[in-house]
Amino acid sequence: MVAKLDGSVVPTSFDSATGTISYSTTTPIADGVHTVQITAEDMAGNRTSYSWSYTILTSGPTLDLDKKDQMLTTIFLIPF
Repeated sequence: MVAKLDGSVVPTSFDSATGTISYSTTTPIADGVHTVQITAEDMAGNRTSYSWSYTILTSGPTLDLDKKDQMLTTIFLIPF
């Protein structure tokens, strides 16, 4: 089994009792989109891969209350 993070092979550990693959980093992963790819091969040489992406965002959204006059207000009129 080979695990890659953003195209680079990363060290993993496998718990056969739970079927869990783990990766721990000693340095923070940078903000942005990252891709993980896992490739496994059985004893007969059959290979399969699975990949997914995720985003790290360490700063949250901000609200600038000094610009409250620029905010839009919508009023709905419902006839009776």
